[in-house]
Amino acid sequence: MFSSLRAARLAALLLFGGTAAVAASPRLEPLPVETALSEKSLGLYSPPSLSRDGQRVAYTICDPHRVPLEIDPRYQAHSRTGVTGFGIGCDVWVAETAGGEPRRLGDGTASSWAPRWSPDGSRLAFYSDRSGVAGLWTWTAASGETRRLSDAIVRPWGASPIAWTSDSRAIAVPLVPEGKTLEDLANLAAPAPKPPPSAGQPTVTVFEFRPKAAKAKAKAKAEAPAAWSLELLRSDVALVDASSGAVRRVASNGLHAGLWISPDGARLAYTAFRGFEAAQSQQQLFDLRVVDLARGDTRTVAESIPQQFGIAVAWSPDSRSLAYLTTKGECFVVSASGGAPRLATTEEHPPFLEDDSTVPIFASRGDALYFLAADAVWRIPAAGGAAVSAGKIAGRELRVLTRGRRPDTVIVATRDDETKKEGLAELDLRTGGWTRFFEAPVSLGRDPAFRIAASPGGVVFAQQDARRPEDLWFLGVQGGEARRITRLNPAFEDYVLGESRLIEWRSTDGKPLRGALLLPAGYVEGRRYPLVVFVYGGARLSNGLNTFGMRDAWDVEDDFQLLATRGYAVLLPDAPSDRKDQMRDLPRSVLPGVNRVVDLGIADTDRTGVMGHSNGGYSTLALITLTTRFKAAVMRAGMGNFLSFYGELGKDGTHYGLGVAESAFGMGDPWTARSRYLENSPVLYLDRVETPLLIVHGSEDDAVAVHLAEEVFVDLRRLGKEVVFARYEGEGHSLESDANRRDYVNRMIGWFDEHLKGEAAAKPASAENISNH
Repeated sequence: MFSSLRAARLAALLLFGGTAAVAASPRLEPLPVETALSEKSLGLYSPPSLSRDGQRVAYTICDPHRVPLEIDPRYQAHSRTGVTGFGIGCDVWVAETAGGEPRRLGDGTASSWAPRWSPDGSRLAFYSDRSGVAGLWTWTAASGETRRLSDAIVRPWGASPIAWTSDSRAIAVPLVPEGKTLEDLANLAAPAPKPPPSAGQPTVTVFEFRPKAAKAKAKAKAEAPAAWSLELLRSDVALVDASSGAVRRVASNGLHAGLWISPDGARLAYTAFRGFEAAQSQQQLFDLRVVDLARGDTRTVAESIPQQFGIAVAWSPDSRSLAYLTTKGECFVVSASGGAPRLATTEEHPPFLEDDSTVPIFASRGDALYFLAADAVWRIPAAGGAAVSAGKIAGRELRVLTRGRRPDTVIVATRDDETKKEGLAELDLRTGGWTRFFEAPVSLGRDPAFRIAASPGGVVFAQQDARRPEDLWFLGVQGGEARRITRLNPAFEDYVLGESRLIEWRSTDGKPLRGALLLPAGYVEGRRYPLVVFVYGGARLSNGLNTFGMRDAWDVEDDFQLLATRGYAVLLPDAPSDRKDQMRDLPRSVLPGVNRVVDLGIADTDRTGVMGHSNGGYSTLALITLTTRFKAAVMRAGMGNFLSFYGELGKDGTHYGLGVAESAFGMGDPWTARSRYLENSPVLYLDRVETPLLIVHGSEDDAVAVHLAEEVFVDLRRLGKEVVFARYEGEGHSLESDANRRDYVNRMIGWFDEHLKGEAAAKPASAENISNH
């Protein structure tokens, strides 16, 4: 619930279609809604793949107009043809890094994603449903031939990899379990629609929990009731011959996450979801298993590993052991032949980063392990010992650690927290020397690991800024300026867009804070404009300063250039909070930020609105119960009652809200922390609201149930407050349908126009009284 590229200002020649692009003078007029909602992007969990020689890059482009509204909850994680939700409406492209027109591998009618070059660079493997169901395909660079390797249906999810053997002869992938159909899996992921009952037949769905029976079974904690279903991971793990297409299944019908082939090709490791740490926890646990491909036997080498996604695992270069990270900030090493896992170091060290893209990195000789922690690269001897810093860049946050262009080098994505400039640098692990590729007022994306690829031939990466959407760029081994590879969204170049600015202020209790401010397009110094504040309690939204439209990881409909080109300033403030008491924390940080924009002579204090999505929707509602400062508000996919959210029951019996409240937010349970739940529930303070509120919610939201929004509407209507409720039938936590996105954006803009543009003439900067209501 409470849930995130990039063209550069580098002076590089744009080569696309073999010619330099010539842009017409941009127009100072509102950015069309249709243009904003048509923004193409690189695949979320489909990182670019660079051939070993650096001559070709393969990548995924996704078109939001090709994502249909799916009202059947069984087919929202995977489509009816088996495409993962992150691959729907996407195409695989191949471009020459030296220039020329990119080539699409297909006709744009099917979905294709997750390209991966073979180690010898001769073939590209990718997923596609162009045959009618999702399968494994290859493209041969020399002949241009595209073919499906086998009839087996693939079952990837999220960052599920395509893993080549080192000799380029076979590929490891997740498949639909043998004997199962896509519909079988869909029925496991969500309850199947029930046929109309016969006359006199009950329509009951029964959920039960019998504590005595559960205790009698003496099950492990990991088998506690689930916060959400992981059935979307159900698959077989298989090895597919890259020439014949022969399929060998090595793990059957499990909840499989990551998979890795050993460097010598003799073993295959994979993780399997075991369960949740406890009933109230969102902490997932995974087992790590190893298959000996010659003998066919499987061994569980580590159990109940706490990880976020089950993918933070790496083989040693000699194929004898594996290293894995945990959410506790530790690294363990375990023999592939079995034996107890051991801590990589027992010495004190900063927590090693574990997320959806980070893996431990072995030195080429296998004598050391490298990690990202405390804004530095850390080293531990593989045999054990103390963790020591292997390299850092003063004043820079290090966000990503991935293998570099040569053995024993790593690439990091950097961020200067003072300026929010981002860049890339490569560290030589043997000498400790850095090569700084670039640093600029750009963003490399919310998760740069899925936007960066390196090989001995160079490095390819994505970047964006507030006025330019993401594109891919290439840097060769000789250095120099980056070459732009793609031009995904030329339509935005036709409009004058708003510039971003980093501003600073202090909270009411004296803490320094920052915010990303998007100025109105064609901003005139000394003129005051209506201001819209986008909030999300607990987040550092200033990090979105250099993301296109300042929307960072938010949905395409949250392109704030839509507001900037209509004469609005937009503020995304940092709103730090431990989330146990957001209603107290929010006004302390957000309202002084609004005052700062007024002090700068930019905002009109009488024409200020607020909006947010998910936890930001909650934050919006909380703020308007605490201040009359805002003259209009939009709450999307939010809620106002923590007690009701805590007791939310999914259609499949899962309890997402309980885990968020107790585990993610650390609020405790309502019986021992009753006052905390009450004091942080805005519905109990709706009588104070003076701000007109637009509520937006999907009827099938499985994170924040729609009844939580309906409750706010009913209560405000009962109190005689101005409120509008837009319930989008068939939509979930985010909007998917083109028509619904278009309706929402127009409705949101109309709402702010109605309430913040009543005084058409902008006020001069001198005519302002600042107040903190």
